Amino acid sequence: MTVEDIQPIMLYLPEADFSERMELGRQHFRENGLNMHEVWGVHSDNFGIRGTHPYLGDDPNRTIPQGQKDIGSVLSHYIIYNVINAMSGEYFWITEDDARFVDGWREKLNQALQDVPQDFDVFFTGSCCTCNLQKKHIAGSIFEVKYPLCGHSYIVHKRAIGLFLSTQRDTGIPTDIQLKQKAFSHLKVFTILPRLAGQQQYNNMPELEI
Repeated sequence: MTVEDIQPIMLYLPEADFSERMELGRQHFRENGLNMHEVWGVHSDNFGIRGTHPYLGDDPNRTIPQGQKDIGSVLSHYIIYNVINAMSGEYFWITEDDARFVDGWREKLNQALQDVPQDFDVFFTGSCCTCNLQKKHIAGSIFEVKYPLCGHSYIVHKRAIGLFLSTQRDTGIPTDIQLKQKAFSHLKVFTILPRLAGQQQYNNMPELEI
């Protein structure tokens, strides 16, 4: 399997007003030779969507509802999972519009696709918060990490989409945390380290130091 065997999808996470963010993402992906399917996400404030569930993160005493930005992200990823569910094909590369690839990413990813177990369900090409997590080296730059955060760049096999949909319907936490808590233990999840994609607005997110 190579990069060309995977369908790349750009998830546009809109801001309050249309900005140059989407066009910057398009330009970056074009410059990197990627012809992205585009899926528009949800800006929950503009849609008038407000949370009612308490935040269910790491503070059990917090009763403030989940923030609108998080709700917009959850809904946006839920949309993209439904889009994938209706598409043909096996492998899909979900990439948010603010993801930015490192130099030489294509060669590194093609090698990683030879090293990663071929029955993977989720393969993080971009990740964060892996420094203190349990890791098992698989081959080359591939690790089994339990479990990364961030959803700005990852490859998913279509067989995992049904589980994603069923575990994202009732939420009080951000998408990546909910996938980590409710879905990943049932799937074969692998990560490339160092990551191949960071995020334009979060360049200092922690990752494994090799």
